Amino acid sequence: MAPKSIQPLKGFLDKYPQEMAFLNYLIDTVKSVAALYGFEQYDGPVIEPLELYVGKTSKEILEEQAFTLKDRNDQALMLRPEITPSLARMVAAKAQELTFPIRYFNYGLRYRYEAPQKGRNREFYQYDFDIIGSDSLLADIELLSVAVEILKELGGTQDTFVVYINSRSEMNAFFASIGLREDQYRPVLQAIDKRDKVDDEVFINLLVKCGLTTDQTREITQLLAEPDDYKKNFEPIMQLAQAYGIQDYIQVNPMITRGLDYYTGFVFEAKSKIGLTRSLLGGGRYDNLVASFGARPLSGVGFATSDTVLEEFVKDINKVPDLQTTQAPVLVTVFDQSLQKLSIETAALLRRAGIKTELYMNMDTLQKQLKYADKKNIPWVLIIGPEEAKNQNVVLKNMPASSQQICILEDAVGIIKNS
Repeated sequence: MAPKSIQPLKGFLDKYPQEMAFLNYLIDTVKSVAALYGFEQYDGPVIEPLELYVGKTSKEILEEQAFTLKDRNDQALMLRPEITPSLARMVAAKAQELTFPIRYFNYGLRYRYEAPQKGRNREFYQYDFDIIGSDSLLADIELLSVAVEILKELGGTQDTFVVYINSRSEMNAFFASIGLREDQYRPVLQAIDKRDKVDDEVFINLLVKCGLTTDQTREITQLLAEPDDYKKNFEPIMQLAQAYGIQDYIQVNPMITRGLDYYTGFVFEAKSKIGLTRSLLGGGRYDNLVASFGARPLSGVGFATSDTVLEEFVKDINKVPDLQTTQAPVLVTVFDQSLQKLSIETAALLRRAGIKTELYMNMDTLQKQLKYADKKNIPWVLIIGPEEAKNQNVVLKNMPASSQQICILEDAVGIIKNS
């Protein structure tokens, strides 16, 4: 009886070298932008006490998307669905030592029990950028610029993505002006967050369930349909966007409210103009989160994106790079058992010279070893047969050019390094 094939859990992925090459491409791209803007990298635990997230993330994440478990002391734990609450705790713990404002960047695994679909998995790498300790608009625009820069570095243009901005505080001011009670603000924001996912009738019913009058419902639907006057509230940040040269990527959109409970003001989301319908990235300002861990009030603003959504975006815009999984540009062949030691010593010398080198491990024919190099796209093959060993030289074969030359090993090192 054949052994049973055990597959990964739903929404969890095996990553072979080709998938890892693409993941590393994303990580390297995002890290390069982080360095360009002066962000420092940090990390936190992948498992946290469940209580860390209570009141500090969305109800949907806590009740529907949490991967929970218990330790041997029966303490409720959670695989991290996001890292911002962990960051807020970390900042609060060392608030007297840190130099503010801080610019922190993180990438790592996150877990959410969502229905797997295009741009969404249950296990994924997320990239977070946060600035804490500044309530300046410059912090907001710096993060907007980082977001735009990442998508541009991945091949995005004005034709393929847009970054929508809004403000919860501005929305709350509007709600107050039309007579909403404060306890209605959050449910109405949550209803607006779903506006582009439902038809008109369903949206009206969502507002009615929030206790809105007919006039209040009309005011909100009119704001969402004709936001020109509302957009004037964002002239200061749009002027800064012009100074940064990103104004053509930014649009005010009152339907952007973000789902996490800790956002207090400025919020934003990037959307693809082709293909993917879910947000490419999103974030906003959280002014009370650090203080909720016992520290002095520190204003924060941040955003996050993930490998799954960025991968789909890159595919949609036809910008998937040609990535090589082979790390070593050189293969040292092994002619036979008598020359194995010489091949080992040659590979060691190449590695000491800083050249990534693979040593063939089986006693196969030279033809099979060359075919192996060809399949793995290894450009250089170094051959040491009895004649080469006797004359203290090597055959250096250039696989793409289908050419070869006989030279001493030191010259081969120079040729490879200069190629």
